[in-house]
Amino acid sequence: RNLVPLPFADAVRALAKGEGWHPECLVQEIGVRAAFVEHHGTQLKAGEHEMHKRCPSIACLRGASASARKSSLKTFGDALICKNSASPAAFANRDFFLTDGTLRGIRDAIVGYNRCAIVSDECSNTYETPWSEKGKGIHYLQRSKMCTYVNAEADDSCTGKGGDHISEYSCLHSVTGQTEAIEWILSPTIGGFCKRMHITFSPDEPHCNNMQQRDDSRRFVHGYFTWLFQNVSKEPEVKFLSNEARSLYDAVMTARRDFDTTTQGQQMNRYLKSKLAFVDT
Repeated sequence: RNLVPLPFADAVRALAKGEGWHPECLVQEIGVRAAFVEHHGTQLKAGEHEMHKRCPSIACLRGASASARKSSLKTFGDALICKNSASPAAFANRDFFLTDGTLRGIRDAIVGYNRCAIVSDECSNTYETPWSEKGKGIHYLQRSKMCTYVNAEADDSCTGKGGDHISEYSCLHSVTGQTEAIEWILSPTIGGFCKRMHITFSPDEPHCNNMQQRDDSRRFVHGYFTWLFQNVSKEPEVKFLSNEARSLYDAVMTARRDFDTTTQGQQMNRYLKSKLAFVDT
């Protein structure tokens, strides 16, 4: 609540109340889409001399009940980057968007556009879960392989048709589903898929007030994305934390180290410890 600028906080409250979305889920959707607008080669570093770099992309999973208006939130998020007056042609045409697919399809999108957008309002159609349909022609994403793509890590493949060598790209991952299915997808694995995800859960019955005025708030958020498209760097950049952001980063890292020394921290299972290790991303 203290990190969202006040104009955005007011817009989020109005939109969430009027549309029946959970505010934190809406903030997440806006942040995920904004990060994806950055140049595909831009990298983030905590400090100038740090070797470790992070892509701006934010991978998220969102759990909600069957009637939590998941589809309308996805439609709103898509419109921010695909139906904006400043949307590039590849965004407007959804050339690199997918709900499900094969590794070949993901690689083709990255090779062709330096981007891949995995967007779904039904996670069981994107990842194979106990509630997913089985049949010929149905494809599901592999959680282990998605560990590579959601963090835009280098990927090299070689098949009979040739090889692909990709290193600088951006991956949007915004997948929503019913809470039970999302929890199953987040079940701990050695590959560590769950540790890379930003996660929100919506209450079973989010409040909705159809009389809430929200047109100005909607235009404000869309206008922000218009500005992003018009002002985003045309060349890859390496961005460092500002002094204010650095103080917040240091506070978070200190809190994590302090927690590690507590009894609860020492008794925590290894999967949750690996999640904490990604606190800076």
